[in-house]
Amino acid sequence: MALPFESWQIEQLTKIGSQSPERLTELLDVLWARYPALLEELVIRAIADNQLTIQRGAEVLAISDQSVEEKLEHFMHSGDHRIDFDNGVAKLMSCNVAVWEVAREFQSQGSIEALVASFPGIPVSDLKAALRYASGHPVEISDAISRFELAYDKKPSLLV
Repeated sequence: MALPFESWQIEQLTKIGSQSPERLTELLDVLWARYPALLEELVIRAIADNQLTIQRGAEVLAISDQSVEEKLEHFMHSGDHRIDFDNGVAKLMSCNVAVWEVAREFQSQGSIEALVASFPGIPVSDLKAALRYASGHPVEISDAISRFELAYDKKPSLLV
């Protein structure tokens, strides 16, 4: 049973952390195991919000300060830690699907539900991240869709 997020949940987790830090650590370990990229995302966001230093972030993630700086720069450019770039193309890190493909399908389908059905293996949160990126970079995404459609229109039809 999935409960919707409500503020009391965070408040109670904070109390657990204050009263029993080892219990909260156990709970967080389960979360990190289920969502391995989440810890990195939280660390990078905390650095961007000036809650952590780059040095502390490097300690938590067990990587170099330089790697943390690169991840922070990437986050600041993309606006979302789930977006990566491959030869200048924004892609979802979880599945290597281009953001423009998600945006094009959303334009065609018109709803998140239909988008989830079109990309069944991709978490809805990743699809929404792609749409946020596309919204923030309309020229880049529009150009990529146009290039695809132009190339697709030029292919000879296999149907006779």
